[in-house]
Amino acid sequence: MKFILCNSVSSSGVDKWARQLLDGRHTHDVLEACLREIEEEEKIESVGYGGFPNIVGEMELECSFSIFAGLRGQ
Repeated sequence: MKFILCNSVSSSGVDKWARQLLDGRHTHDVLEACLREIEEEEKIESVGYGGFPNIVGEMELECSFSIFAGLRGQ
Protein backbone atom coordinates (compact mmCIF):
# COMPACT_ATOMS: atom_id res chain seq x y z
CA MET A 1 0.00 0.00 0.00
CA LYS A 2 1.29 3.46 -0.90
CA PHE A 3 -0.08 6.73 0.37
CA ILE A 4 0.78 10.42 0.48
CA LEU A 5 0.39 12.49 3.63
CA CYS A 6 0.89 16.22 3.20
CA ASN A 7 -0.22 19.66 4.26
CA SER A 8 -1.70 22.44 2.15
CA VAL A 9 1.74 23.56 0.88
CA SER A 10 2.14 20.37 -1.13
CA SER A 11 -1.49 19.58 -1.88
CA SER A 12 -1.34 20.94 -5.44
CA GLY A 13 0.98 18.13 -6.52
CA VAL A 14 -0.68 15.17 -4.79
CA ASP A 15 -2.55 13.91 -7.86
CA LYS A 16 0.64 13.98 -9.97
CA TRP A 17 2.71 12.21 -7.31
CA ALA A 18 0.01 9.62 -6.64
CA ARG A 19 -0.11 8.79 -10.36
CA GLN A 20 3.67 8.33 -10.36
CA LEU A 21 3.43 5.92 -7.43
CA LEU A 22 0.60 3.98 -9.04
CA ASP A 23 2.59 3.81 -12.29
CA GLY A 24 5.35 2.02 -10.38
CA ARG A 25 7.89 4.80 -9.92
CA HIS A 26 10.05 4.10 -6.88
CA THR A 27 8.72 5.70 -3.69
CA HIS A 28 12.02 7.41 -2.88
CA ASP A 29 12.23 8.96 -6.35
CA VAL A 30 8.70 10.35 -6.05
CA LEU A 31 9.39 11.71 -2.57
CA GLU A 32 12.62 13.40 -3.61
CA ALA A 33 10.96 15.00 -6.65
CA CYS A 34 8.06 16.18 -4.49
CA LEU A 35 10.33 17.79 -1.91
CA ARG A 36 12.47 19.47 -4.56
CA GLU A 37 9.44 20.87 -6.36
CA ILE A 38 7.97 22.33 -3.17
CA GLU A 39 11.25 23.87 -2.03
CA GLU A 40 11.91 25.43 -5.45
CA GLU A 41 8.44 27.01 -5.74
CA GLU A 42 8.95 30.75 -5.22
CA LYS A 43 5.31 31.31 -4.19
CA ILE A 44 5.81 29.10 -1.12
CA GLU A 45 7.68 31.23 1.40
CA SER A 46 7.59 28.95 4.44
CA VAL A 47 10.00 26.27 3.16
CA GLY A 48 13.18 26.09 1.14
CA TYR A 49 15.78 28.82 0.71
CA GLY A 50 14.66 31.84 2.73
CA GLY A 51 12.09 29.85 4.69
CA PHE A 52 10.59 31.14 7.91
CA PRO A 53 12.05 30.36 11.34
CA ASN A 54 9.91 28.63 13.96
CA ILE A 55 8.00 30.45 16.72
CA VAL A 56 11.16 30.95 18.82
CA GLY A 57 13.15 32.33 15.89
CA GLU A 58 15.23 29.24 15.09
CA MET A 59 15.54 27.54 11.71
CA GLU A 60 14.57 23.87 11.76
CA LEU A 61 14.94 20.93 9.45
CA GLU A 62 11.94 21.05 7.16
CA CYS A 63 11.97 17.55 5.80
CA SER A 64 14.11 14.52 5.35
CA PHE A 65 13.86 10.90 4.42
CA SER A 66 16.11 7.95 4.82
CA ILE A 67 16.24 4.34 3.80
CA PHE A 68 16.51 2.03 6.78
CA ALA A 69 18.74 -0.85 5.81
CA GLY A 70 18.78 -2.64 9.13
CA LEU A 71 20.98 -2.21 12.14
CA ARG A 72 24.11 -3.06 10.19
CA GLY A 73 23.26 -0.92 7.16
CA GLN A 74 22.97 -3.96 4.90
